[in-house]
Amino acid sequence: MRSCNTCKGTYPDVQADGTSYFHQCPPLSVAELHAAITAGTLVLTAAQQAQLAAAQTADLKTPPAAGTLSQVDTFLQTLSVTRKNARDENVVVVGKDTAGNPIVHAKADPTGFTEV
Repeated sequence: MRSCNTCKGTYPDVQADGTSYFHQCPPLSVAELHAAITAGTLVLTAAQQAQLAAAQTADLKTPPAAGTLSQVDTFLQTLSVTRKNARDENVVVVGKDTAGNPIVHAKADPTGFTEV
């Protein structure tokens, strides 16, 4: 098993059927988006900020019932924000060796993984 050093996801590099698994970090979750917006590390566009403000106002006017999503969370679910240093183990061909075989590298592997 491997653990991604960026998103902390744990996964096998070979699946049960014997095929290789190429990990790609998921976008930020709603909880991570809340934290990033609060910390000021994620700056929304003007349009997104307006939508967030409208959702906050709607939640104040009509608080969500127990077990339902707030308007803020519903809005945040529409965002797809790539995490910093996201890994993508899917491969790209970057050239050929002297025998004409493809040379491949991971699309993005800035932080690597840890064997667990």
